[in-house]
Amino acid sequence: MNIEGLLFFFVVAFSFAAIVEIIHFIPLAKGITDREIYEKMFSVALVFLVSFLFFESAFFLEYFLDESALSKLPLMAAMGLVLAETAVVLRKNTTDLQITRATKEIVERSEKRYKNLIDTMNDGFWMIDEKHVTTQINQRVSEMLGYSEEEMLGKKVMDFVDSPSQATLKDHLEKRRRGMSTTYEVVFMQKDGGRLSTMVSASPLYDDKGSFAGSFAIITDITRRVELEKKIREYSYDLEQMVEERTKELTHAKDALAKMLDDLSESKKDLAQAYDDLKDMDRLKTYIISNISHELRTPITIAKSAIELIRDKPTPDERERFFSMCENALARLNDLVENLVEISSIYKGSYVASQRAIDIDTVVRDAIKEVKFMAAQRDIKIVFTPIDAFSNVLADSKAVYRAVSNILDNAVKFNHRGGRIKISTSIEGDFIHLAISDTGLGIPEKYRARVFEPFYQVDPSTTRRFGGTGIGLALVKAHIEGQNGQVWVADNEGEGSTFYIKLPLAKEKDL
Repeated sequence: MNIEGLLFFFVVAFSFAAIVEIIHFIPLAKGITDREIYEKMFSVALVFLVSFLFFESAFFLEYFLDESALSKLPLMAAMGLVLAETAVVLRKNTTDLQITRATKEIVERSEKRYKNLIDTMNDGFWMIDEKHVTTQINQRVSEMLGYSEEEMLGKKVMDFVDSPSQATLKDHLEKRRRGMSTTYEVVFMQKDGGRLSTMVSASPLYDDKGSFAGSFAIITDITRRVELEKKIREYSYDLEQMVEERTKELTHAKDALAKMLDDLSESKKDLAQAYDDLKDMDRLKTYIISNISHELRTPITIAKSAIELIRDKPTPDERERFFSMCENALARLNDLVENLVEISSIYKGSYVASQRAIDIDTVVRDAIKEVKFMAAQRDIKIVFTPIDAFSNVLADSKAVYRAVSNILDNAVKFNHRGGRIKISTSIEGDFIHLAISDTGLGIPEKYRARVFEPFYQVDPSTTRRFGGTGIGLALVKAHIEGQNGQVWVADNEGEGSTFYIKLPLAKEKDL
């Protein structure tokens, strides 16, 4: 074989090898980007360029310089170099492309599994960039909000949040920019105008350089939970109201029961007091019968004895004295009967007072005259100090006279021999005050509130010593209060008592 035949053999062999390598490379290049093809084919193109220069040199030598032998050498060298370099480079690029293709298939399968995983999640997946623009969502987010993926991609997440939740979202977006993962509640606006309560668990995203590139979030529908919590709060409120109402009812029942117990206790006390009062009334009845009968019998006995003595034809002086005894006894009996009639009519409400303007000083002087004889017998001095001014009161003269007489009678009766009785009147505002003081036995403080009760005696033993029915001060109280007045008693410093009577002054129209 000559040089030309060998040359053409190498050219044909090289072309066949290059075509085989190119055919082998083409299926591997599917799915490979243009840049990757350029990078892989650069070395092959360089070899072809060098080989082309050798061919050009060979043709130049042969046709222009007619150096056929020399021209064959570059040609053969170029053909060998092309064949060798082409085989090595294409084999290496073919291996790299196989690895690249396998890696891309792995990545594609991973992305597919990743997308399938996201799309099949029960919760929503939402990815945004650093400007809060939506870059990816899964099917669950579309179902929850009612928007399609195309309607949501490229829009800011804030566009889908209701107004009250926007401040919360802004705060947490800022936290994610600072690298914090947060969990919080947000209410999204649905396409149909409804509101969706969600729990958002979000984390930041970073690029290859470590710069903040956005964030992704898992969106959980908590509408059912929120509704249940609302119902629980409502039920809790209703339960609290029921408990509060029931507590009030129980409190009222407790208070009513306590009041009932208090009423029962008071009733028990009232019953005990009523029982004591009944016993007192029984004793009082016995006392009244005994005391009144004694008070009635005493003047009758005196009068009867005086009449019998008169029948014995005494001397004129003795006869006059016996008549006086009889007259005093009958007067005493008359006073007793009048007292009984008055107290009875007062308590029955049949006593009628005739109020008019009367001079209180005159009434006091008339009452002094009634007890003056009995006071003289016991050497008791009565001193009256009237006021030097207008002393008319609006009252019933008989009632006031009876009240003053009863007080004076007691002042004489319970005074000691040689004692004193002081009477004075004074004006205080629109009232006249009458004070009657004695130097007698006095009234202990614990008995002063009851001395005006009917038939009450501080010391029952004094009844036998001094006489009396126990209704005198009761009449005093009834008469004075019947004139719109007041009566009370106070202890003197040292001895005796002071009774005070307060009556309204008469006006000019009453005169």
